[in-house]
Amino acid sequence: MNDTPPSFPPNTLAAFTALYPDEKPSWLGRPQALRLSDAEFATVGLELIDGKVMLHLSQDCPFDEISPAFLAIFVQKLAELCPDVPVAYIPGYGHPIVATLPLEVPADASVEAWTAAIVSTIPRLEEALSHQREGAERFRDDDDVRWDSAWPEVSVTPDELTEIGQLEDESALERERLDRQELERVSTSLLSRLGRLKVIKPDRPWVRCLRFHELHSGFWSGVYVERFTASQLVVTLNAIYQGNLYNTTLVNRACGDRLFARISARARELATGSDPINVA
Repeated sequence: MNDTPPSFPPNTLAAFTALYPDEKPSWLGRPQALRLSDAEFATVGLELIDGKVMLHLSQDCPFDEISPAFLAIFVQKLAELCPDVPVAYIPGYGHPIVATLPLEVPADASVEAWTAAIVSTIPRLEEALSHQREGAERFRDDDDVRWDSAWPEVSVTPDELTEIGQLEDESALERERLDRQELERVSTSLLSRLGRLKVIKPDRPWVRCLRFHELHSGFWSGVYVERFTASQLVVTLNAIYQGNLYNTTLVNRACGDRLFARISARARELATGSDPINVA
């Protein structure tokens, strides 16, 4: 069995470090998979993901302080302004707002080819991030969903409730007792399981639902899902799953605060008709 971790293709790092020699420590602790370099008011990153070389450019968020849920909504507004370049809030990249594109270069390409690919891709990343101020204005002006808006009604079958009831958290530890590696493992597993639920409908606009005051701006420890209806459980799961595309800490935080375990318990109550809130 070969346990050797994957590494960048030959000549990739030579091109990258020649362009960006001011290397920063990798938060992953795996220099063969992620390299970061300082670029004045930004950070440039090179990452190996599923065998593909990805180029990152990260910059600061225009908000001095913003909650986890509202941060996801803001980044979605930014994403609408640059649909060809994925953007997300990703901690650990030097600056929090990260634009990413693949480098479409053969693995055995020359240093010159990798250099040309990086040089031609950086402007596209810069263009995407240049819309941050406009994205912030869209976020502030968006009155489509407010904190006191009515929740959408979603039909939920008993089988779907049973499925949600099986989503249970993999760890019974409290957030402060989870080290980062364990929390990341649990979060990755839960994200994958969420994506397989029948109630997850990625084609609908769920991120806006993160505004609802019952979701406490993404501070999940204050969310009382014990009082939620089946429809609210489904809306919450969809909002977190879709919102995690834009703020990659939402699922991580939900795992740390055992939100999925509490959602599972509530779904089991509703599925079995043992709802203590709405008993006749």
